[in-house]
Amino acid sequence: MKIVFFSFCILQSYFSFCQSTTSFNAPVDTVVYAKQLDDSISLQIITPSIMQYSSGVSYPVIFLFDKQNEINYQYNLETIDYLTSLSAMPPCIIVGVAFENSTRNKWTTPNISGGKADDLISFLFEDISLMLKTKFPVANFTTLIGHSRTAIFSSYAQSKTYPLVNAVVASSTANFDFGDENTKKQFEFFLNEIEKSRSQYFLTFSSGTSFQLDYHEASVDSFANYLNDLQIPGKLTIMHVKEPVDHFVIPGLTVNRALANIFESYRKAAINSLEVIQGQQQNDSVPWRQYLSLYEEQSAYYGFKIVPDLLFYNSIASSYANDYDGVFKDKSSVLALEVLLKCVERYPFDYSTYLWVSEIYFEQKKYTTAIEFAEKGIAVLTEDKVITDDEKLEINDEINDFMESIHQEMKK
Repeated sequence: MKIVFFSFCILQSYFSFCQSTTSFNAPVDTVVYAKQLDDSISLQIITPSIMQYSSGVSYPVIFLFDKQNEINYQYNLETIDYLTSLSAMPPCIIVGVAFENSTRNKWTTPNISGGKADDLISFLFEDISLMLKTKFPVANFTTLIGHSRTAIFSSYAQSKTYPLVNAVVASSTANFDFGDENTKKQFEFFLNEIEKSRSQYFLTFSSGTSFQLDYHEASVDSFANYLNDLQIPGKLTIMHVKEPVDHFVIPGLTVNRALANIFESYRKAAINSLEVIQGQQQNDSVPWRQYLSLYEEQSAYYGFKIVPDLLFYNSIASSYANDYDGVFKDKSSVLALEVLLKCVERYPFDYSTYLWVSEIYFEQKKYTTAIEFAEKGIAVLTEDKVITDDEKLEINDEINDFMESIHQEMKK
């Protein structure tokens, strides 16, 4: 007797989990007093839902500006969710930052030019960063995403705070929109310093066209020409996006490309892992060394420890278990089991992996161990804060039916 519904159920559950905005937990809104600005700022903290399943994993931070612009903000959130669900970027901790119309310009203009941008930088990278580090496993990788005034601020903050800001996505603006020489000198200092960096940095800037009422086109083109005349350090990846759209549409055509470009190497690690299996000559063991070397390369490239995500383990285990090309034959379930047991170590709070392990032990007629892992899956499922109570009841019914099948086999 072979029970196969669990593998399907588990994968179905995982992918449905990814396809809504459930790559992330429910947002937490808060208002924080910024002593540097002598004012309060509305923030929204959003954590990746996978964080509750993991152990020993840290997560990059994205400061997503202009939460008050609901259409743009929500679109960016959904873009991040989409890319995360497909392992096209790592799960991140998102900090949404709202601005009032009365303070947005002043807070995004450097202090030397009569604004408070340096004070905002202090608030974000001292107070808020410290708060995040005390509550969450934060990785040493920060991205700023802004539009118009907050895009100028993002670019300014990257050069001002080196090495704290690893990536900037600046829509419809360029670095020198302030028009002062100090900003230019600061950026050139940043370029000199970045040559010493061990990890990669990223700067994306964009504009629409003046024909479509994006009046930042000229300054963005000027900045692009300025960069063309420079020798850009190899540690800085620059992307210039220009489309025949207006000032308000260009963010929607910038953020998705920028994030895909920033995390292109991250995505390749997952794809290359599957290629390792397809080209595997020695099929009697799981090539962990090759997998880990791929992720070690990415860790060095981005400057923080990157580990395989749940989708990686599910995909690799599925490749072994299904064995479509008949390469692994009777070893397929053994190899799949090894992958899943590694997954349990890294993501000990994901119920579905325990159930998949239980199914394989059942197929191997190791009934006692199969029951043990099924019971662990039930215990973890009970504590899951993402899955609804109704869904838990349905899954529990399926698990109980499965365990009854195990007991029936044990009686034979």
